[in-house]
Amino acid sequence: MTTLVTTTLHSIRPTVRNLLPLERCPFLSERNCGCLLLPRTPFNLQSIALSLSKLMSANTEIYTWSYCPFCVRAKALLSKKNVEYREYIIDGDESARDAMAERANGRRSLPQIFIDGRHVGGCDDLYELEAMGKLDPLLAGLPS
Repeated sequence: MTTLVTTTLHSIRPTVRNLLPLERCPFLSERNCGCLLLPRTPFNLQSIALSLSKLMSANTEIYTWSYCPFCVRAKALLSKKNVEYREYIIDGDESARDAMAERANGRRSLPQIFIDGRHVGGCDDLYELEAMGKLDPLLAGLPS
């Protein structure tokens, strides 16, 4: 487990410096990277994993109505996965709905969800991606 965390921290070293008290990288001699990454004090792997997931997460946007049950369900899945998302509540705002529909290839139903600018669909589409195991890579910002 430590090696996985070390590799992950090594790959995103510029943003990790603010997360932990650090010492010189063990790869310094063989890669001459000069980064700082290993904690000097005991640390909680779960809190590091959560911090890393926020650093590496995709930009997630969701268009909703306040009392839409499908919107609530989609947001619940994103929240369960600790995804930070930007919500556009467009209750009765037809110009906002038109803008959403333009981004969503003409779809006007709610919610409409976008991950890194890519339209992934509505609530059912989001849960289908989850069932197929494709949602986590999208949310992590990995290419599909």
